[in-house]
Amino acid sequence: DVYKRQEQFTTRLVDLHDDGWRGTTYYNMACIYALWGRKEEAIATLAQALRLNPEIVEWSQQDSDLDSLRDDPAYQALYTEL
Repeated sequence: DVYKRQEQFTTRLVDLHDDGWRGTTYYNMACIYALWGRKEEAIATLAQALRLNPEIVEWSQQDSDLDSLRDDPAYQALYTEL
């Protein structure tokens, strides 16, 4: 299915690059999870992304792909932990 293929693709990309690129790759997967309505997976993956690539923190706070997560306390906690 499309979910599984995207997850496999993300895993392969992560294995190939440095932390900044890994963070960006996880970030894109988090956006996909959020758009698919898979909040818990989106937040967990976003947490990995922000740790690996702090340069995307500001963008993530305004990216409309993550709008479905904004009211979730776990999402909000990501930004207090940074």
